[in-house]
Amino acid sequence: MAVIVYGGMRYVVSAGNPAAMEDAKEAIWAAVYGLALALGSWLIINIVNPDILVLKNPGVEKAGQKYGYNQPETQKCFVNPGNINTYNPADGTESNKCKCLDGTTQYSTKPKASLTLNVTPGSVSIGGSVTASGKLTDAKTGTGIAGKSITIIVSNAALNTSGSIPSTGGLLSWLGLGTAITTGSDGNFSIDLGPSACVASEQWQAVFNGDSAYLPTGSSIISVTTNPPGTACTQDRYPNKSAAIFMSPNTCQNLCSNKNAANDSQFHCLLPKLGVGRTADDAISGRQTIDNPPATTNEPIFFDATSNTKTGFPIGEIDVSYAPGWSDWLTGITYNYKCALNGGCSGSSGSTGVTTCDPPSEDKLWQSPYNTSGTKEGKFIHTYSSANTYPVKLKIGVRKLDGSCEFKEESNVIIKVQ
Repeated sequence: MAVIVYGGMRYVVSAGNPAAMEDAKEAIWAAVYGLALALGSWLIINIVNPDILVLKNPGVEKAGQKYGYNQPETQKCFVNPGNINTYNPADGTESNKCKCLDGTTQYSTKPKASLTLNVTPGSVSIGGSVTASGKLTDAKTGTGIAGKSITIIVSNAALNTSGSIPSTGGLLSWLGLGTAITTGSDGNFSIDLGPSACVASEQWQAVFNGDSAYLPTGSSIISVTTNPPGTACTQDRYPNKSAAIFMSPNTCQNLCSNKNAANDSQFHCLLPKLGVGRTADDAISGRQTIDNPPATTNEPIFFDATSNTKTGFPIGEIDVSYAPGWSDWLTGITYNYKCALNGGCSGSSGSTGVTTCDPPSEDKLWQSPYNTSGTKEGKFIHTYSSANTYPVKLKIGVRKLDGSCEFKEESNVIIKVQ
């Protein structure tokens, strides 16, 4: 703009001098062309990827936080562009597949559902009761969906605890929560809850976990408060010692993190990664082979098992198979390092039944088995007493709100010992 103004001034003061006036006009037009080019470039970049225009701190991505509403984008279970708190009807279709954290692509031909939740009154005194009601509908037609089971997730962020309704344990700040919630012929549901047992401030969400006919969905978050005077709720009122993982409205988030949504009925929001090396730094860097040069017998080998889960579900179990040769490995996996964390996964499909986090006697830890963020696991050392080629397998399970675990395996690591 300054060049245009300058060129205009030159044009005015050059009256009677054709050469100078022509130079001034050329300067003005050059400035106009440059301005048009700059605006056009900005427009193209803003359409293609507006994040390029945002200055960012190139620091390390945070990990280990809870996934829920209003959480950072780093907590996504999918790698497509988009926000986990946004619903896009085009997401998760065959023409616009979701790219999950573990590298798979997921889509569904199932129709999408919509769910509402109302809690009245939202604020009561101890001993009071509330009514939780809502409606499950087909997201496209708006018609009610009958005969579907609804769960209400209850979270107490101040205590970092949660639970669900119906509850077989009779816990939470509300009593008598064992009654199932099922939608009626018009898609509506309603349940009376009470009396309240203790003082608490909670967040509630109604959840439909999906089935063979519809994709899962969740309602908006509702605040429910029980007021003093009275005894404040404590952690032992809630069965889960972590805040709730609320269901996202984003289809890709649900396709990648919910087995009932994924087209292959698998859990895709967990990426196990096992690093090995002659030094701790090599293992942490994610090195996948020791073969050039091979390791020697009785040489310490460092292992670093990592769980790149973004859901906020805590790690429940980590197992590493590192001892057998190829023939034994192909006929049956024996897990040598087994560790149960945060209540473990015993009883879940895929679990080795481990209940503690004690490594085998021949191993020694070079760091505690896990840290508080729940993202780095199983830092330990092992030595091989005989020459062989050793395939290594890592299996990690994450513990969901209902106490069951989802497992993923990683088996790309090869250790050659001579």
